[in-house]
Amino acid sequence: MDDYVDIRKYIAAIMKWWWLIILATGLGAALGYGVTRGQPKVYSAYTTLLVGGSIDSSNVETKDLQVGQQLALTYANLVRREPVLQGTVETLNLSSSWQSLRGRVQAKLVKDTQLIEIRVEASSPEEARLTADEIARQLILFSPTANRENLESPFVGQQLENLQAKIEAGQTKVDELKAALT
Repeated sequence: MDDYVDIRKYIAAIMKWWWLIILATGLGAALGYGVTRGQPKVYSAYTTLLVGGSIDSSNVETKDLQVGQQLALTYANLVRREPVLQGTVETLNLSSSWQSLRGRVQAKLVKDTQLIEIRVEASSPEEARLTADEIARQLILFSPTANRENLESPFVGQQLENLQAKIEAGQTKVDELKAALT
């Protein structure tokens, strides 16, 4: 009987203050919506790399898979390191530092495989995709079997040409100054 009386008290309190409960729920929903709308959008892009050559072999042994998994773990750790991220920042001409980029990059191994999944967050889908792809390319550049000539981007080639032109212009200026002094 006491339980029945307690339930009646709760129902009576709810009936008396129903408007306050609805008002608090509405305010909470409106506040949550406003906070969510005010936050910047974040886009993610993923890329996956296969590490090791065991997939090409017709006679795969357990040790080959283990070596491939260890190698994949090593490369996954390299993803968030300075050489890879600095190369990405320079190649894409990003305004942020490699340390800032590091906070937006994650790398994980796909369980029991030689696959590395790289995830990048950015303010636009295009930037996220380009960054993820470039990190993968930079990581490939660290592999011992990478053919650096085939992987060199047109951007890097253009940068090298610009630097060569500046060096030649500087040398011409030095030669002119030497001639003026003599």
